[in-house]
Amino acid sequence: MTHAQKVAYYRQRCLACHEIPGAANKPSFSSTHHSENQECVACHMQRATSTDIAHEQVTDHRIVVRFSGKVIPPATSGPLVAVGSTALEPAADDRDLGLAYAQMAARGDRTAFNLARMLLGRAALTSQAAQDAELHAQLGFLDQVAGQNADAAREYRLALAADPYDSFSAGNLALIRATSHDARGAILLWSRALAENPAEPATGINLAIVECGLGARENALATLNRILEFAPDNRQALGLQLSIRSKERSCGR
Repeated sequence: MTHAQKVAYYRQRCLACHEIPGAANKPSFSSTHHSENQECVACHMQRATSTDIAHEQVTDHRIVVRFSGKVIPPATSGPLVAVGSTALEPAADDRDLGLAYAQMAARGDRTAFNLARMLLGRAALTSQAAQDAELHAQLGFLDQVAGQNADAAREYRLALAADPYDSFSAGNLALIRATSHDARGAILLWSRALAENPAEPATGINLAIVECGLGARENALATLNRILEFAPDNRQALGLQLSIRSKERSCGR
């Protein structure tokens, strides 16, 4: 299969889920979303390097979501309404609605993203919030997606204070540490997250990339072996393992 054929094949697979038909007299999503570049995976599934560490995302397929009014259409499903309530008298509180909107936001809904941040931000001010790890973890993730890393780090620390075994918050706080050039702090957090949830490949891959970058080749290979115990077909882990073993990727500065 030629490169052009691969690009066309994977674009078709992506659009099977993401194509949005145009309204009357308006173009479709595929005709306006980077029509000059048909290679979806070049932006949305980039290969990791020692300076490009994968986000842990609350999505089904862990594809990077880019929030832009020109790319992601507004929500079309209308406001969420709790079962047994009405739009005027919702039974759900800010926390529950915020968490629900956060799940919609993770799939590219900009309107839900803004609503989730507003609702969870209000819920975080309540007296019950201090022990609510899930609330702080989701709010931290929304802040992180918005590029507010300092706010995100604060929320992740609050989540870990409420639940020291929260591997999601530990993993994403590690990502913030790594991008702030605190590699050793990131390693401690990713090691902790991997110990709590070894079935999450992104955590271990991030850890292995940083370990290799610091020259700890054997540690990186051990981390990848741990990932492959739980996900033996993970292509990214297998590829990284092969590149380190073959010395195609040189570990160390």
